[in-house]
This record gives sequence, C-alpha cells and structure tokens, in this order.
Amino acid sequence: MSAQQLGPIPEAFKNVPLSSPPPGVVQNLENPQSRSYQVYVISAVFIALSISFMIVRVYVKVAIQRSRTWDDCPSDTCVAALAGIIGYVSVVIASLSQPGGGKHLWDTVIGDYSDEGFIQSVVSTAIYGPVIFCVKLALFLLYLHFFGRLRWLKWLIWWGVAITGLFYIPAIFIVFILCAPRNGQTWLERSMMSKCRNGLQDYGVAQGVVGVVSDFYLLIIPIPAVLALKMPMNKKIGVIAIFMTGLL
Repeated sequence: MSAQQLGPIPEAFKNVPLSSPPPGVVQNLENPQSRSYQVYVISAVFIALSISFMIVRVYVKVAIQRSRTWDDCPSDTCVAALAGIIGYVSVVIASLSQPGGGKHLWDTVIGDYSDEGFIQSVVSTAIYGPVIFCVKLALFLLYLHFFGRLRWLKWLIWWGVAITGLFYIPAIFIVFILCAPRNGQTWLERSMMSKCRNGLQDYGVAQGVVGVVSDFYLLIIPIPAVLALKMPMNKKIGVIAIFMTGLL
C-alpha cells in the first residue's frame, strides 16, 4: 500500500487497540493504568548511582592513585557509556509524556499515538544498541587492563568486542531503514506498516538473545584467569563472586 493510499487515519480506526492482549489478560481501554512513574523512579535512582560511582572512581584515580589507563573514567568508553545511558533514558522519558505513554499496547488505541511520540520511540530504539555496546566495551577494556597479558583471554576479549560491535552498532541504521517514512508518509503511517512493526519486533528479540549471551560471555571469560591466580581459594571465590554480581 502506498503512502498516498494510506492518508490520514480514518476516524473509525482511532479507537482500535495497537495490539491484542496476551492470553488471560483483560483489556482496559476505558481507564488504563500508566506505569510511567515506575520508569521515572527507577531511572532517577540508577542514573544517580551511576553518576556517583563515576565521580568516586575519578576521584580515586586522579586524587589518590594519580594514574590513568584507557579503561578508566574519564576515558572515552566510560564517559560515552554514561552519556549514552542518560541520553537514552531522556528520550524514553520524553516518549512517556506523550498520549498513551507508559501503557500496555493492548490498552492503547491508535488515536493516542502521534508522529512525535513514534519518532521518540524510534529514536530510543535506534540508540539503544550503540549505548549498550559502549557499556559492554567499557567492561571488555577493563578485562583487557587486568588480564591483557594472557594471550588466550586477550583474543576472547577482542572477539567479544568485534561480535557485539558488529551487532549493536548497525542498530541505529537498521531501525531507521525499517521505520523511517518514505514517499510522503508520516511517521505514524509508517509505524502501522508490517515491515516496521514486525521488523522492530524481530530485531528486539534478536537484541534480547544477543544481550543475554554477551552478558554471560562477559561473566564467564575472566573466571579461568581468576582461578589461575596465586591466592587462597576463598579469595578467588570472592573475586569471582564480584564478577557474578553482573547477573543482578
């Protein structure tokens, strides 16, 4: 269907839900509950913690140790990761302020959506990949700083950087290729097309799978190096437990 055929959304379709509810879930179009406040609270808490930890690390490196390595704040990777997270959260919060924001798709009707809201949704989806890559890159470089003398681990680190980079960085282009309007379409019209909706859903599933696998990869690869350290086993277990906190 062309953009000219789509045209403005007909009045009859404005009250059509964006999605069907999952089995066993009752749809609520009259007075749907918004969960935006949960995003606001969680974002505020963890952004504040992230900034606090970075300030502490900068203070330790600059004022106490007076040394700097390429994985340390304020290195490019750490700053880029934190700045990207703040930017991503800002876009998500902006999208939640739009009509229909913070509600389940099956509790939201087409008429609640706007071009502005969908643009913010596309932007947040597009930048998520590069932001997550910056976070993982900072961790890989941290491992390289600690265990870079082990040739086998060094190769595993660079393989991890390459694979995650090849997957996450193109996300910004893939999302806009799928959902950017063409031939006079509006953003909202494009969002209704199966290529955009199904494409984003499939890519979201792929991101979830790669995210879980890469997280476990990051947790597992330093364990053999830690076990080979010349220290009591209880201390080795303590170090491994610190890495395992990433599961949280």
